[in-house]
Amino acid sequence: MNYQRFRFALKWAGWHLLVSAIVAASMAYLVFKVWYPYPFRQITDGTSIYLLLITVDVICGPVLTFISASPNKSKREMATDLSLIGLVQMAAFIYGLQTVAVVRPVVMAFEEDRFYTATAVQFENVDKATFQKAPAGLQTLSWTGVRKAAVRPLVDEDKKLNQELWLEGKRPAVRPDWWIPYDNAKKDIQAAMKPIDELMQRKPQFRAKIEAEIQKQQLNNETLFYLPFTSETVQDWIVLMDKESNFRGYIEVDAF
Repeated sequence: MNYQRFRFALKWAGWHLLVSAIVAASMAYLVFKVWYPYPFRQITDGTSIYLLLITVDVICGPVLTFISASPNKSKREMATDLSLIGLVQMAAFIYGLQTVAVVRPVVMAFEEDRFYTATAVQFENVDKATFQKAPAGLQTLSWTGVRKAAVRPLVDEDKKLNQELWLEGKRPAVRPDWWIPYDNAKKDIQAAMKPIDELMQRKPQFRAKIEAEIQKQQLNNETLFYLPFTSETVQDWIVLMDKESNFRGYIEVDAF
């Protein structure tokens, strides 16, 4: 490769990298601020998938441009090459974004003794008719963030069905016809909350981490409680709550 060809290719690859980075950064806002706000990006796999796919996409496009660009090519040949590379890169980018979209967190539901975050892909085999029985505002899956819900208290008949559905991998949080408005479950949530002091005594290895979060959130003078905060893939987080069951923080701690 001669020096003139190298400089020419590097210039075009640099511009391609800049454009790719701007597009990726724009979509990152959607992914990290809308679909996966803190702490949901920590307890689901979508952001790691996005970073992997986007990193590969952003790097491969400019690399292909660097390989194909040449001052000896006509403007028409350059335009054709760059258009084809751009189309391939855009297709890969859309595929990556679609992959991240289907595993986005959509509902955080209170389930008897914990909060469970369900992702869109977990509803793929759920009968759409069950959404019509869900409370207002929960009858469709959100595209603009995670919605709160609660699973209604289970009667004996529900418990038997629940056991059967558990064997099929269908947990209560992924059954829209069992949802009730989150605010209607406040008393049940408060009854399920456990003092944070109990967790620190039971698992002293986490005391320093818990106390650091309490200090960070300036909650030293409050009576605090917790509930496990889980997803299909993560079990080792908790929600830090005040006595009114308001969320005050999230900590990566195994409460089980």
